[in-house]
Amino acid sequence: MTLVAHLAEFAAALRHNGIRVGVDGVVHAVHALEALGPGRRDDVRAALRASLVSRHDQRDAFDALFDHFFRVRGAGPAAGLRSSSRGARAGTPADAAVRKRGESIESAASGEGHAPPSRTRDASGSASAAEQLRKADFATLAPDRIAEIRRHVERLRLLLRPLPVRRHVPDPRGRRVDLRATLRATVREGGVMADLRRRAPRRQPPPLIVLCDVSGSMRRYSEVLLGFVHAAARDLHEVRAFVFGTRLTDITRSLAERAPDAALARIADAVDDYAGGTRIGASLGEFNRRHARRVPIARATVLLITDGLERGDPDVLAVEAARLRRSCRRLVWLNPLLRHDGFEPLAAGIRALLPQADDFLPVHNLASLERLAGVLAANPPPRNRKPS
Repeated sequence: MTLVAHLAEFAAALRHNGIRVGVDGVVHAVHALEALGPGRRDDVRAALRASLVSRHDQRDAFDALFDHFFRVRGAGPAAGLRSSSRGARAGTPADAAVRKRGESIESAASGEGHAPPSRTRDASGSASAAEQLRKADFATLAPDRIAEIRRHVERLRLLLRPLPVRRHVPDPRGRRVDLRATLRATVREGGVMADLRRRAPRRQPPPLIVLCDVSGSMRRYSEVLLGFVHAAARDLHEVRAFVFGTRLTDITRSLAERAPDAALARIADAVDDYAGGTRIGASLGEFNRRHARRVPIARATVLLITDGLERGDPDVLAVEAARLRRSCRRLVWLNPLLRHDGFEPLAAGIRALLPQADDFLPVHNLASLERLAGVLAANPPPRNRKPS
């Protein structure tokens, strides 16, 4: 599991114990640990306390939970974060179970913005089997291994960095002076000029819109990636999801099923063209015409999951992809073909899509999904878009 995933679980444990933790607090904690690098346990404690605790009277409770979830690993200066049980509180009988099945991670994040995943050792003391599973291509795995991969995917935690919105909220460090609040405070003080009240833009995570290819060439990958989308819908405040082969299908309601298998079964029942042909351009066109105005796309991060092997007109695909790019805030293209070291954009559909992507990433194994979580949690690069 990634650094972001483990911190999200730790934040959930804090909430269960009465400490309010927001998404930006977790994001700040990730960046704090990245800046800290390999450090002592006390340094990690101080970094997380500064990022996640906003009230002085909660420091003792935080320290107790920190001691419960963290332990020193070996003789080195690294510390690990233990996974929390759902609703488990410090000092309850569930603590022993949490300690037994918790997974630890290195406190220092890698240069890509996430920590190396923990490695669960088997009875022989070797981590090679877990590492092989993490790097295995989804298309090469047997059905029983795919089921195991899907269980790992469901444990991933996805966060999007909060962004400012139009609405402002009181903030003593804000740039905008709140004249109305200042005048009210002055009246309360009997006409004595009060300190200037200030406001700043409210911040909230952007919506996530997913467009996933379920055609025949993507079948082995979509089986796992739809589980990833289900996990994202559980963690994020607003997720809209669509799948396409030869036509577009809205699966957002299917993701409301809490059980992953039940959600995937509902999706399979709703999709008529599963594992069939591919018409990416026509499907994007249907989204642009019928759905783009009904979803909050202007602030959204859009995940386009496809290998780009278009069977329709590539010129139509180029036009619709450009329209999608202009509509959204960030377009992330996930392509399993990028797993090949010698990948070249030779297919017409890939050449039509490539100029429109803000990020072009592989998505073919667990390691690539962990990397994706880190990319989405980090600040996106400046847009500086040229006309498409």
